Amino acid sequence: MQAIPGNWAVVPDIGRWPWASGGYYTQWFWLHAVPENWIQVGNIGGWPWASGGYYTQWFWLHAVSDNWGSVGNIGGWPWASGGYYTQWFWLHAVSDNWAPIGNIGGWPWPSGGYYTQWLWLHAVSDNWSSSPGWALGHSPGPAATSLFVQGGHGYYRFWFWEGAVPDNWELIGNIGNWLAPTGGYYTQWFWLHAAPDQWAATPDMAIGGSGGAGYYDYTFYHFATVRDIAWRNSLSINGSPGGGYFDYWYHGQFGQNVPHYQNLLNLAGGYLGKASTFTPVGAWFSPTAQAVVALTFDTEGSEAETCAVTNVLRQQGVTGAFYLVGITADSLTPGWIQCLSGMDIENHTLHHPGSFVLGPQTWIDTLSDAVQITEIRENVAKVRAQIPNALMTSFRTPNCDGNKAFDQSVIQNSIVSGMESDRSIATITSYARQTGVLPPLGLSLFSLSSFPSPFVAGTSNAKQLVEFPFTYPSDWTAGNINGLNNQQAPPSRGDPRYAVTVWENEFDEIYNQHGIMVVLMHPWIQGANGRFPDGLNELITYMKSKPGVVFTTAAAANVSFRAAAGLSPAAAAPGN
Repeated sequence: MQAIPGNWAVVPDIGRWPWASGGYYTQWFWLHAVPENWIQVGNIGGWPWASGGYYTQWFWLHAVSDNWGSVGNIGGWPWASGGYYTQWFWLHAVSDNWAPIGNIGGWPWPSGGYYTQWLWLHAVSDNWSSSPGWALGHSPGPAATSLFVQGGHGYYRFWFWEGAVPDNWELIGNIGNWLAPTGGYYTQWFWLHAAPDQWAATPDMAIGGSGGAGYYDYTFYHFATVRDIAWRNSLSINGSPGGGYFDYWYHGQFGQNVPHYQNLLNLAGGYLGKASTFTPVGAWFSPTAQAVVALTFDTEGSEAETCAVTNVLRQQGVTGAFYLVGITADSLTPGWIQCLSGMDIENHTLHHPGSFVLGPQTWIDTLSDAVQITEIRENVAKVRAQIPNALMTSFRTPNCDGNKAFDQSVIQNSIVSGMESDRSIATITSYARQTGVLPPLGLSLFSLSSFPSPFVAGTSNAKQLVEFPFTYPSDWTAGNINGLNNQQAPPSRGDPRYAVTVWENEFDEIYNQHGIMVVLMHPWIQGANGRFPDGLNELITYMKSKPGVVFTTAAAANVSFRAAAGLSPAAAAPGN
């Protein structure tokens, strides 16, 4: 706590010190005791291995992350004071490449600084010094948009993503190919090398269906640009004030100027450019239709919840498409299957991948091609074993209503798996934008704007995947993101606190456009515990009050659009 930060016993440079002199303890600690792993001891607690040097372990797990030896600003620190080890680590030991050693394994060069290599290859990516405190109380951005709201993240991981890169720590000159004459060490190396050079590669991290991506590129692509990491009010994206640092640079400077990031943008949202020609429903569904409605429901819920929904559909004389998951197929009882009789049964993956954890294999677009295909293709057989006439040629990606869980890899793997249409892309109406009923910014940037029309999202081996955008919000996002009552009908029409009011106004807009409204709901929300789905019932009643409204299924809409567009014909349901 004193000998090293107090720089005791000043001596000349003992060798490879950045200055002509320095404290005896300081130099030996930074240049030898830690990097040479002095004094082997067992795991002191939280260390990734069974043993390690005494100085090494305490340095990485406590001295830096617990902010030992508080001193004033040493120069270049973002605050008036900070821990001695913290400041020197972030501002000098790493960025000045202290204690050069050979390649520790996975480094792009034959040697490099001890602290540099371990930070980029392990301390951040292996999540060292995990603490519940690195969450809500430390994030500079809104809790709802921070990557770290769950807590328990490593000190180095947290500060790297939330501070070191976006706050431009440790200014240095242009390291080569930078957009300006100077910039932060972490900022420049992240954007120019750590991400595009695939540092800290891991087999289970997949981008575009291919595993072995680097930790920084993988995390950047799947999380940083869709979870608004490092939110800053000063940033403006597409004219909207406030945004995540990585979102801002991805869609601004780097997305437009660096081929690597442009390729990622094309992978993430290349389908957006294909939705270029709006086609009124009269031209592809029926000449007499003023608007088309497709009621779609994801995951089954319970028997009582599914039956509550299908009962009201039958009472209203309409039908719907139910996207089933394989993990519940075996529990479908005869009564449950009877409730689904006559409904359009479609594909929602075998295991419903998805969570909010910062880690590999989270949503389906984080999986390899082989696993994506397994999730889609094997669900067909699983569901048909219980419902033999299930069509299962329309797909929807789990979690697509609130997260960026869909990209070109999912499109191609859907086609390979026999899917003909998809409903994973959101379209946001003008009404939703005007009233602030919006998805998280990362998802919004990969959504369509007021485009209630199908289009060809992708092709492979002469097969086409037709996309039918769903109208944002789903009932889940309406309740959990937009704060609306997502189950009940309002006591008086037009109450803005109810999701039904939003859907009715969105329907009016789509009706006037002569478009299709794909409604995304969940039986476990609409018919929770078997309750009567009066919100759904109210919405259907309102839609039916308009002349020329036609209710259709996912399958029927696909057949009609493909025929009108001259695409390959749709498959028939088994047994039909």
